Amino acid sequence: MVLVASPAYVASKPGIDEPDPLDPLDTISALRGSGEAVWNLVSSSGRTLQWHHKPRLLCSDFTVQYEAAAAGKGVALLPLLIAWRGLSSGALVRVARDWSSPERDIYFVFVSRRGMLPSVRALIDHLALQIPLALAG
Repeated sequence: MVLVASPAYVASKPGIDEPDPLDPLDTISALRGSGEAVWNLVSSSGRTLQWHHKPRLLCSDFTVQYEAAAAGKGVALLPLLIAWRGLSSGALVRVARDWSSPERDIYFVFVSRRGMLPSVRALIDHLALQIPLALAG
């Protein structure tokens, strides 16, 4: 996941090179289970940061977050697959380019391999091949 905003928003807030928990940026975020808006970020050099913020917009729909960011409402932390269209068209730009969310593992959980239906095995094999390709963009 990457930090993005519209070019107009970035022009109005110069120097968003580093995420700064004390900087009063407008943010667009999803509310997590804890009820607190926190972005866990990692830099390319391995530094980590928990950015506690008060979002201007709370919404769990990435499409709405994308549209709000493209409309200049603030900075959003979006999956690269969602942000890619805006980044390639110029509707969005990356901010704090050195920072992103940490990578996460995806697990397939099933009761047992013994007695597994061939269709379930085929689905697992298909997902194991396709998910890395989809996430690579």
